[in-house]
Amino acid sequence: MTSRPYRPRRSVLYVPATNAKALAKIVSLDCDAVIIDLEDAVVPQDKKAARAAAVAFVAERGAGTKETVVRINALSSEWGQDDLKAVREAQPDAILLPKVDGPRDILEADRMLDRAGTDPSLWLWAMIETPRAMLNLGAIA
Repeated sequence: MTSRPYRPRRSVLYVPATNAKALAKIVSLDCDAVIIDLEDAVVPQDKKAARAAAVAFVAERGAGTKETVVRINALSSEWGQDDLKAVREAQPDAILLPKVDGPRDILEADRMLDRAGTDPSLWLWAMIETPRAMLNLGAIA
């Protein structure tokens, strides 16, 4: 894994990938990072369109100098694996994995990225959202 210096973030903005107006406004906002959301902020019937919008936004480097992260759907969902494949090709700064309960969730995503020959500088962020995840923090880290 490529080493990057620790960088504190004072503000991270979540934007639904389906909100074109909000995506366009990101570059003018004073935040350190932006998370393009494919998960909770997107209704099921819009998941594929959201994925396409997120990929286009990231590929065009729409966030300017801000750190760009894409929150995909859980790998266990019907959209998660396709999200991971599509987003990785757009090369965001990081991919945010939702609903991580244990190290297996991270290892599965990492394995998929390794098989695809993904640039090792792509970071994985883990969302800790459940009591089980809190109990597994050490192993997840």
